[in-house]
Amino acid sequence: KSTTDKKLNFYKTQEFIYFFISKLLCCSKSLEKSMKYLIFIAISLVLTISSSADKINCNYRILSNHYKCVVRFIEKSDEKNSSISVTGNHFSKLNEESIEGFISNKKSFNAFPQDLQKVFPNLKEIEINEAGLWNISKEDLAPYGEKLTFLSLRRNKIKLISLELFSNNPNLEAIDL
Repeated sequence: KSTTDKKLNFYKTQEFIYFFISKLLCCSKSLEKSMKYLIFIAISLVLTISSSADKINCNYRILSNHYKCVVRFIEKSDEKNSSISVTGNHFSKLNEESIEGFISNKKSFNAFPQDLQKVFPNLKEIEINEAGLWNISKEDLAPYGEKLTFLSLRRNKIKLISLELFSNNPNLEAIDL
């Protein structure tokens, strides 16, 4: 979304909140109850506005005997070094720590996603295909260390790869560039 679109969405949200607050104040029989709603709305608004995370929505699947996040869509943050938050419905008794694979096809990333290993600490397989990536560094892959066994970066715009790119990933079995 453009900056103008985001500002319009912000103002529409703001108008709705003002309308909702005015209805609560004029029509509510209990001022205490109204104040609880107002505090909840204020906190929600602050959290929504101040959030600087890329929001990734996952469709969780078991593929090739591995529990994986298949990216459905991404809401990009305007900040350069924003963190990642993930949404989606997990299978019963499974969570982010159960995820062993991350698959993103045709979803735009300006750079290799940072903090992905913090959200999914047990990643073994990463696929970021047709994402417009133009660079990947040894530092991008270092957090995955010995766990990383498969990396796919097909149809990106990567032109140069360092000889040391995979030096922190000794168990990497397959690379698809």
